Amino acid sequence: MGGYRRLLTATFTMFKKFDITITDIYDLVDPNRLIARYRSDSEGRDKPVVYQNEYIGVFDFRDGKMTSWREWANPEVSHAAIAGFADDTPAVNA
Repeated sequence: MGGYRRLLTATFTMFKKFDITITDIYDLVDPNRLIARYRSDSEGRDKPVVYQNEYIGVFDFRDGKMTSWREWANPEVSHAAIAGFADDTPAVNA
């Protein structure tokens, strides 16, 4: 859980708003796996950076707990947002 906790800490440090909207959940034969599509709508905390991306996530579960979370998003949108947080780069709206 350390990696997940670090991800959440970084996200909530960088952004004052980070909303996730689930757009689709796909039924699978395996009851311990879930595939979902979702999108983010976020605003930087200290810089006027807007980050909006779309994702596909594959989640695995065992005994009611998540054991794996794999996620794909548009890396160009992510890179533009990260550049907006750099001290030597003007704010970028993705």
